Amino acid sequence: GRPIPTVSNKSGGHFVQAGDGAQPTATIHVPMKTVDHIAAELGSPIALIKCDTQGHEDHILTGAQDLLAQRIVPWHLEFWPIGIDRAGGSIGHAIGLIQKYFSCFADCRASAPDLVPIEAFGRYAEAKNFSNGKFTDFLLRP
Repeated sequence: GRPIPTVSNKSGGHFVQAGDGAQPTATIHVPMKTVDHIAAELGSPIALIKCDTQGHEDHILTGAQDLLAQRIVPWHLEFWPIGIDRAGGSIGHAIGLIQKYFSCFADCRASAPDLVPIEAFGRYAEAKNFSNGKFTDFLLRP
């Protein structure tokens, strides 16, 4: 579907609707580009990607596979499973892409974050209690 950017009167309250029929307070239509498209336009090395997309992580990772395949750019990724589901993405697909393109991760919200081999990511994400809309931030190293 076509994503619908929604403007909020609160700082940080803007979001992209998945087209579920909810009536926004105001919308603006903007062109959408993938991370791969933006990286190609920049043409210069990217040192870090910070991704806080309110549940659109799966879509963002899917549109960044050329960059991810280079295995040189670390990511700081907000991971919000309920949001991924609401945005029409797949939690399993997002986890699969993370495991495919990164070598280790750290949970930035853990009391003492350590780098953990990526093979443990799926189990870690599954064991983490993401009920009630909880999320976390991961540092992902290629």
